[in-house]
Amino acid sequence: MSENCIQYGELPFHIDMFVDSSFIARKGNKFVPCRWFGLVSKYGEMWGANVLLECGAIYRDIPIHALAFGKDAKRDWYPADAQRWDCYGTGFTAWEYKILRNVDARARINGNEWDGKYLFTAGPLGDAFTRDPGQAKEFTFLQLDIGRLTCVSTDMVLFQDKSWNPGKLEWPTGLKRKTKTWHCE
Repeated sequence: MSENCIQYGELPFHIDMFVDSSFIARKGNKFVPCRWFGLVSKYGEMWGANVLLECGAIYRDIPIHALAFGKDAKRDWYPADAQRWDCYGTGFTAWEYKILRNVDARARINGNEWDGKYLFTAGPLGDAFTRDPGQAKEFTFLQLDIGRLTCVSTDMVLFQDKSWNPGKLEWPTGLKRKTKTWHCE
């Protein structure tokens, strides 16, 4: 097994939120406060979250569907709601696009549409899928209005910056997927 089978990294900023206690305690079925500060990527698994609990303990690699933005968040939230594809490599970088900071967003998740706000982006590095122009993706993390977190690729999210596109959001048709790479030499 490769020594690079897991990678940890920082979020662009920490996020105060809640974690479903059934993921971190022997007994529990409530949301408890946490401070999300780290991201974990493992090939073939969901993104993981590293969080600081109020008691001062760090809990590592919590699946992102265990996170919520309030104690009253939607309870039934599953792995496929929080993330479309498992990580397909370990290398990644995370950043915030300043132009999208706090911009309203709409995500398509398993035939449903959810409104929310942009948080940050994670981009895979150095894996075979990323090298294929038709498969290369960035993953957009969103805070949904229902109090949950989701991570979708850019073809599953629309953004509404009211100074740029103030009208109704509509899913584009006719866009094509990149199929080749370009070189100047």
